[in-house]
Amino acid sequence: MISYNFQECGQNSEACQAGFFSDQIRKVHLACCAGFFCPEGQLCMIPCRPGSYCPTALKSINGTCQSSVSCPYYPPKTYGIYGCGGSTFEGFCPAGSFCKMSYESEPCPDGTSYCPTGVQQPLPCPSQFVCLSGRARRQRLLTSVTVSFVVIIVVYVAVVEIFQWLVLKKKLLGQHTLEDASNVSNYFKKPTKSKSKSNPTFQLNIHLYRAKLRNVTRFDLERNEGFTGRITAGRLTALMGGSGCGKSSLLETIHGRRRLHANGYIKFAEHEPLNNILTDYIGYVPQADIMHDDLTVFETVYYSARARRLNDSQDIIKNDVCFVLEKLGLEFLHNSMTRTLSGGKLT
Repeated sequence: MISYNFQECGQNSEACQAGFFSDQIRKVHLACCAGFFCPEGQLCMIPCRPGSYCPTALKSINGTCQSSVSCPYYPPKTYGIYGCGGSTFEGFCPAGSFCKMSYESEPCPDGTSYCPTGVQQPLPCPSQFVCLSGRARRQRLLTSVTVSFVVIIVVYVAVVEIFQWLVLKKKLLGQHTLEDASNVSNYFKKPTKSKSKSNPTFQLNIHLYRAKLRNVTRFDLERNEGFTGRITAGRLTALMGGSGCGKSSLLETIHGRRRLHANGYIKFAEHEPLNNILTDYIGYVPQADIMHDDLTVFETVYYSARARRLNDSQDIIKNDVCFVLEKLGLEFLHNSMTRTLSGGKLT
């Protein structure tokens, strides 16, 4: 490997003009050799690094030594008493060419390779690129992106059409009507007097004694004695109070969704809130509507009925659902999606 000796080759009184070096043994000035460059005021040649381009045999044009290397930091120099020598500076191998040797450049092969600035060998053309005149362009990538975008649009349109067709098919095949109002199950029929005597109505009175939640720091624990009272069966009881005073928390506690402090209790006719006996007597309606947006009105009510009445047949439940929707004035909305209903219809 040829290196440059900065101590022996530095500037002195015998330094040469650009493109030449001084032979210290023979005491002569010679043109810079191929693969080297000789800047102005240096005694020795400086080897060009791999990937650089240092052309030799410079030509004199209009009194200046011209090189095919473009370098704005080193403009062409006016030749002196020795004429034009070798390369006066080290430049990069130009884009579109590769330089196996620093003193010559070769054009980059078309189609299979590309040559950026300063390479010794052509680089293989990357995938999704087109390589022409030694340069890599993203034409294939742009084409692929365009094709992918068109395919996505086509698939989206197809999915929308299929979804609309399925919705229409559900409407056509899922029409439900009340076949016979007299055939409604006993679930919605009032018991007769004779039946009420033989089967007395279950009186569900709710008793609360010092009912208060655990781990509540908002209120004064010493002054908070809990909630004591009675909710009588057969009466409509309203719970009123300011915002944040605990109305919703109390309802959740009565329903068994939150735990009480050990000193108090809530009883449903002597039963705990989560007792299985109370399943058919208690319903909890949350403040926010909980609906499946992808179900129709009929499917939503039918799903709830099926979950509660496991022993009844599908035909009986379907007829009962039609009966309920007719009573609610929703008989024309059987196949409407729940997300299209107004808030009043949902409640």
